[in-house]
Amino acid sequence: VSVDNNDVRELSVQWLRAQIGLVGQEPVLFNTTGYNTLVGERGASLSGGQKQRIAIARALIRNPGILLLDEATKGRTTIIVAHRLSTIRNVDVIYVFKDGKVVETGNHSELMKKKGHYYDMVMLQSDGDEEKDFSKDKLSREVSIRSEKDEDDEDLVIPSEEEEAASQDTDVSFFRVIKLNAPEWKSITAASLCALSSGFAMPLFAVILGDFVD
Repeated sequence: VSVDNNDVRELSVQWLRAQIGLVGQEPVLFNTTGYNTLVGERGASLSGGQKQRIAIARALIRNPGILLLDEATKGRTTIIVAHRLSTIRNVDVIYVFKDGKVVETGNHSELMKKKGHYYDMVMLQSDGDEEKDFSKDKLSREVSIRSEKDEDDEDLVIPSEEEEAASQDTDVSFFRVIKLNAPEWKSITAASLCALSSGFAMPLFAVILGDFVD
């Protein structure tokens, strides 16, 4: 492995580490370090993606000569470890590994022409994406057909004068509402008692706590 045609074994380890910015899959963040960012203990209050975005921002602020992004730019070399091939489609060089060895090298177009391991992986992922798109299109067509049928049915229905009169907004008195709910008086009474007891709980607790404090 060489950096600017220099063997890394001949370079200062401290200097080489200072030239590399690394963002792993699960970066560990600590509260108020560097930029006083409140992230909770070991970044527990943030999701994995949020922690990774903060780590990427910190790495970019350092402006390293080599930026290494694990699963996740002129004047710097960016190394991307990816399983989703669409994220590396436009990179300059793609290295295909198998059993720990590089089996193919080239850009997207060159590797697709070879029809080797990279081509097989792209086709495999493309088939999965096409199946998802097909299921979405099929579902959207079914929904549109159903909506068209519903609209046709609505057009065919002609409301009568009685239905039109019933559909008009009318003022209903409070006592009429009570009369309509009379058969459910047992359930309404029980629910009202439960609501009252629940509402009294917090004020009663505050009074008792105040007495204890005094």
